[in-house]
Formats: sequence, C-alpha cells, structure tokens
Amino acid sequence: MTNRNIRVLCLGFAAAAAMVTAAAAEPGPAQGLAGFAGAWRCEGRFISNGASIASTLTFDWSEAAQALVVRHDDRPPNAYHAVELWSFDKGGGLSATIADGFSGVRRLVSPGWEGDVLTWTRLQDGRPAERFAYRRQGPGKMLVEWSVSRDGTTFRLGDTLNCERLKS
Repeated sequence: MTNRNIRVLCLGFAAAAAMVTAAAAEPGPAQGLAGFAGAWRCEGRFISNGASIASTLTFDWSEAAQALVVRHDDRPPNAYHAVELWSFDKGGGLSATIADGFSGVRRLVSPGWEGDVLTWTRLQDGRPAERFAYRRQGPGKMLVEWSVSRDGTTFRLGDTLNCERLKS
C-alpha cells in the first residue's frame, strides 16, 4: 500500500469517525432539558402576601430514558414537596407529570424552549389553568414563576423563585 493510499484510508476513517461522533452528539427530543441537571438553591416570595419562600430544586438527567427527574423541596416553614418527570411527548413538544401532597398528580405540556424560557401549562377542561415558567438568567441562574388562571385566559402570578445552581 502506498503512502497516498494510507492517507486516503486514514482520511476516510477520520471522516467516518466524525460522522459517528456527530450522530451520537445530536440531541434527542428532550435533550434541551439536560442543562438543568444539578442542584439549585432558590429564594423568592409569594405574590399575594409578600411572604418569603426558599426551595431546593434537584434535577437528575437520565440519558437512557431521555427524561429529567425533578425534586422540588421547600425549606421550612413552607411545606411544598414535589417529584416531577419531564420528557418529550410523541405527539410533539414536551410533557411533565408532577406529584405533590397538595394537588396530587398533574400533567403539563410545553412546546419546548422559546428563547430563554421553558413554559409548562396545565390544562383543565381544555383551558389553561396553571403555568410554570423557567427563565434562564445567565450561567447558573434562573427564575421560576408559578401562575394560575381562573378563566383560562388571564394568568395571575402566584410566586417567584430566583435560583442559583449549587457547585457539585
């Protein structure tokens, strides 16, 4: 085999390896959720009475399942605790299931990221009833806003959390 043939063969292997690497790196339908992975410390307030709220959010990405497992734990004196599962929906967009001791199990949908905002909406009788918006605020920072709607059109902000990613 000549040096030229060896170079052509090596270039062919390099091109094939690059294609395999690029295919493996292509995001799955829910890959955009992986960026949440880690623990976050959050501080905020309830809009209705101005009372403070503090929470820890923990996001665990499952590459094999293409899903994000979320734990939301309020710190005392507040008592909200939830376990959530976020993933892609075969019908399009994203789907989340939230289980907590106050509301039971809720299903929410999202069209996916719109700029720096990921919004989850719960429908009730075909109308929007509840919404969670996760806004990227820069590296390691996000704002979480929870809103409710009684009429299916107008949302009222219920609480906000300013979150910072904890170093692992």
